[in-house]
Amino acid sequence: MKLCFVKPPVFEESWKAVYGENCELVYEENCKAIMRDIAILTGGRVVTAASNSLYIPLMLGSCKKVKVTNNEMIIHGGSGNQVYIEDRCEQLSDAIEMSTSDYEIKLLEERLQMLSSRVAILKVGGATTAESRKKRKRATNALNAAKAAMEEGIIPGGGVALLHASEELEKLPAMNIGEKIGVKLLQHAVKMPLYTIASTAGFQVSVVEKLLGQENPDLEYDPPRDEYVDAVKSAIVDPPLKLIRNELDDAVSYFVSRWCSTEKLQRQKGRVD
Repeated sequence: MKLCFVKPPVFEESWKAVYGENCELVYEENCKAIMRDIAILTGGRVVTAASNSLYIPLMLGSCKKVKVTNNEMIIHGGSGNQVYIEDRCEQLSDAIEMSTSDYEIKLLEERLQMLSSRVAILKVGGATTAESRKKRKRATNALNAAKAAMEEGIIPGGGVALLHASEELEKLPAMNIGEKIGVKLLQHAVKMPLYTIASTAGFQVSVVEKLLGQENPDLEYDPPRDEYVDAVKSAIVDPPLKLIRNELDDAVSYFVSRWCSTEKLQRQKGRVD
């Protein structure tokens, strides 16, 4: 018999701030609850020191496949009774509605997602090794994009979301002239994607400016149709919000580091002169 020992979920330090002295008890109860979820999913039983029952092979659950990595365990094709699984999902849904703790709701939602989710197997191949690697990379990127979209959602494409974000920057309180300049630079930067598209497509910048006055933030100008359309309904979307946010964050961090380095070099040069 092949065996694989899997550790329970890692204890999070943030639990101490939420549950105080009871954090270890809550952690233990959460681990037991996850074990019961897995038992229902696979048709097995939970055996612990407190259960006071002897182990017998019939207590073991089964599934088609288990994948265990350093960070996660994926159970594919659990043989648990579907009625019991649906009942468990209903219990978790009711617990989420009754709970008043945001952190507890998060834990319950994670358990519900793990219990009710499905696993898809993608088989990617090619005529050559290079082609297989290329297709596999594309499939992996698409999968990561889908996961990021599920986490934080999508945004209307063509730079429209960034254009409207430039308006929100006007509301930022600037304490000094340096901060005002920084806000103006960022506003100019987030507008550039849509302005570049407009210039490449050959239509006037005034078409872009009209988008700022529209009530619908998803409205986009479609050059081939020569009309304004709903970007989301027309499937004109940018990469997931998470990706756009991280890229913007990295760009600002890079600019700030270069700005500080340049200013430092200029000061040092002034001292030498």
